[in-house]
Amino acid sequence: MKINKIANNLNIYSKQNKKLNNISKAQTLKTHEDRYIEPKYYHAQNNISFKGKEEAVVYMPKYAKDGTIEKLYISAQYTNNRSKIIEIDNKDYKNLFADKDGNPDGMVVLKFASMFKNKMIEEIIRLQKNIEFFENLAGDYPDIDDEFDNTDDFDAPDEFTQVDEDDEEFAQMMEDEEMQKILLEELSKKQPNDAFVRNVVSKIPDEDLKQELASEILGLFKQENEENLTQHAKDFCIDYLYLSQTKAGFDYSNGKDKKFIIENINDIEDDFDTNGMLKDFLQISKRELGEINIPFIKTLVQLAKNYDTMPMPLDEIGNTLAKYQAKDKENAQKIADLMVAFTEKYSIDDLNFETLFNFAFNPITQKYDTIAAETLLKILNETDEWIDEEMIDFDKHYAHFKDAQDDIIINYFDLAKDRITGKIGEFAPSTIDFLENQKERYVFRED
Repeated sequence: MKINKIANNLNIYSKQNKKLNNISKAQTLKTHEDRYIEPKYYHAQNNISFKGKEEAVVYMPKYAKDGTIEKLYISAQYTNNRSKIIEIDNKDYKNLFADKDGNPDGMVVLKFASMFKNKMIEEIIRLQKNIEFFENLAGDYPDIDDEFDNTDDFDAPDEFTQVDEDDEEFAQMMEDEEMQKILLEELSKKQPNDAFVRNVVSKIPDEDLKQELASEILGLFKQENEENLTQHAKDFCIDYLYLSQTKAGFDYSNGKDKKFIIENINDIEDDFDTNGMLKDFLQISKRELGEINIPFIKTLVQLAKNYDTMPMPLDEIGNTLAKYQAKDKENAQKIADLMVAFTEKYSIDDLNFETLFNFAFNPITQKYDTIAAETLLKILNETDEWIDEEMIDFDKHYAHFKDAQDDIIINYFDLAKDRITGKIGEFAPSTIDFLENQKERYVFRED
């Protein structure tokens, strides 16, 4: 996923959100004359100052001819002398900002403005750091922005549409054994896309190719402008509000987990060139649990990150997670953590997923068994390592070794679990010894 988008799939989403500080009550402009004023005019008409000492957050509804509010404009300040007018569309206004009478809820506006300020500053800092990072990597390599400054009327010949030598060189580099090791190492870190790209590019062994790629990525970052950053910050704050909704209003706690959810959904959307996935996660949580449950959604996002194809069966993933957590609610988080770790190696839509995952539960009590769960992960990792060593030709060998892995794990637990207690028996063999004894049986043999 990320490998294919290393040069153009850069996330400009930051990772911090501060709590609402001391901002006074919101001030609204609702006179009849103001109802149809375009936002760009209302600074002067209402003598509004946006200096740092100004304590009020200013917002202005836009009314339809029938008197209902169709949009909301919020003047969101993010430095002492800079502010942006954010347009909240009708859907988000009704869902998030309207009180029971359909009027703007000043406290929600205040929360949005406070989050936007912090988020916008972080967006700017993060962009500056990325630009500085890739400027250092690019060194003296020609700036692609300068190279094409005067090409507005340039018509590219047909050969420019073909794969050039640089693309072929880059593709060959990605197949290099050393580069494959770097990619796997960085992919295992589960980091944001821009951090992934920074780390991979900085480790490219070919210095000329590293400089060239750094220059291209630098050009992408330099294309970011205030409007781009504003949109990113606005989207983050709107998503945060949706994640904070309760039947009684808003609950702004669990900020760290909410930021994790938003940023990782953004990464998934970038990887698969899609959008609007947050609503799917929210709907699944409401359907399975009857509410927006942040720990559940966080786990669902982590499981989705382990999935590498689209369309992604989010409904099936959510149903599976909820089903197993319902078996032992006291250990719901341990079950969630196990499923995330397990699906890093074993896909949730594989035929034997539930057969294998059930080994983490006591068959007698149906409760989560910590020792069995740890043993399941251990033998899964050990068989994975064995397969990596044995499987030379993926197309030819994969199905054989995948079946072998399932058989070995199933056979181990059939032998190891006590029929009376449901626990792993005292005299059960170690997983590594059991695997060693099974290897010869599952060696790949030509027909």
